[in-house]
Amino acid sequence: MILKGYHRVADAIQTPVVGGENHFTHHDFKPFFASRKIPIIQPDIMRGGYTELKVIANQAHDVGIKMAPHLFYELNSHLNACIPNPMWLEYMGWFDHLWVNPALPENGLLKPPTRPGHGFDFKPELFKEFPYQA
Repeated sequence: MILKGYHRVADAIQTPVVGGENHFTHHDFKPFFASRKIPIIQPDIMRGGYTELKVIANQAHDVGIKMAPHLFYELNSHLNACIPNPMWLEYMGWFDHLWVNPALPENGLLKPPTRPGHGFDFKPELFKEFPYQA
């Protein structure tokens, strides 16, 4: 069973257990939704994409489970803005040096950029340092 380890930990501690960062389809999350023992799930947008994570979020919401999408705040800030059950946004500033204007948290909140696409532009010098060749 996919949840055996999660359940063992959840039964042993008082802290809510978060999980699912290695799962990325709504099929993967069916056992999470059925058990409801894991109150917050963390699907990975880079593996499932926006549409699938939106489906997961809606199904999780239907059973009272919150979403805290795994990593990639530049993408997940947009997802969290359009789902009914966001818990938090994992902000990792590891790649802020890549962006022309990184979105930065203010007072514990990060608003998604309103520029086109995901709203982040790579610094032009990166393309010189890491040229793409077809």
